[in-house]
Amino acid sequence: MSSKVLVVDDDPDIVFVLRVTLEAAGFTVVDAEDGALGFEVAKREHPDVVVTDIMMPVMDGHELIRKLRADPDTSDLPIIVVSAKPGGVEGVEAVIRKPWRNEELLRRLTELTQAS
Repeated sequence: MSSKVLVVDDDPDIVFVLRVTLEAAGFTVVDAEDGALGFEVAKREHPDVVVTDIMMPVMDGHELIRKLRADPDTSDLPIIVVSAKPGGVEGVEAVIRKPWRNEELLRRLTELTQAS
């Protein structure tokens, strides 16, 4: 059974590249275009890991992280931030700066999904 990754990013090109990369590595991918939808998808889909951007409309990544950590259903969900400007991110397992290296992202995802 493959691990499910929720990708939250408002840039459809980024979502596409992450989907292709992660699915080629054996992950199942669900996505959302902003933090508000990301929170809804996390509650509904129960992903193994969330990969989120910070700068997004409607609800940014900081607020998404706070909501995920405050909700008992998602408080232990591993989160990786992939952002061009991740400054001051707390409460996550990893921060990867855009442009990212696929090897680094896949290594972190593998570590987090095998640990759970």
